[in-house]
Amino acid sequence: NASQTKFSKYDRYDNVRSIFTLTNPERVRGKHILLVDDVHLILELEKAFLKGLPVDILVAPNGVEALDVAKREMPDLIYLDLNMPVMDGPTCCRARSRC
Repeated sequence: NASQTKFSKYDRYDNVRSIFTLTNPERVRGKHILLVDDVHLILELEKAFLKGLPVDILVAPNGVEALDVAKREMPDLIYLDLNMPVMDGPTCCRARSRC
């Protein structure tokens, strides 16, 4: 249903916006944040919310690539989508915790 899709995208946008609203941006200076999502638009929105903050942004389109980036870059925060092809968020979290 098209209306359900629009509603869920709006909810997701609002959720992402609220998560990336910081009251003290200096607390994140120099941190590395890995954004993981298979939807390019969502990655672009997340990056836009972080624009202007003193952080380094890393991106990956799925859990497998996220594990590679995380192993190589050691991010301070991983913001991970739950439902993705190749490897979903929960599977990625379990694999990461075993590293």
